[in-house]
Amino acid sequence: MSGFALGGMRDLAGNVTTLNWIKPGAERDTEACLGYAQGRLARGYWIALMTVLPTPADFEFDGTTLRSGGRLGLPQRSAAAEDARPRVHDLILEERGRPAYVALQKGALARQAVTGAARLAKVLPEIRHDGRPTAAGQ
Repeated sequence: MSGFALGGMRDLAGNVTTLNWIKPGAERDTEACLGYAQGRLARGYWIALMTVLPTPADFEFDGTTLRSGGRLGLPQRSAAAEDARPRVHDLILEERGRPAYVALQKGALARQAVTGAARLAKVLPEIRHDGRPTAAGQ
């Protein structure tokens, strides 16, 4: 992935995990843990490590890798069906309201770190996301 350098700083978007779920040398395990399709990490990947914790304004809850695309249910074969899957973020916000949502964010952040094995990290596969296949195909 051009434009990245060891020790470089970048603003990135998308889902994050913790470093302990990334298993260099066991890419199939990492793909399974993070919800990537088999072979997605076959050409290699970068690991971006967060150096400061985000604020509640910096993120929305998307659930876990069991919540593909931050939505409930299995990925769908059509864009319309995929868009109909409810977002985790929207459901929590609707159920609890904005003040309780922000409280949940603050609680989640209090359990995160930017050092050690459980630090926040992002996997950046050399094989980039391709929006052409259906969500189910990804």
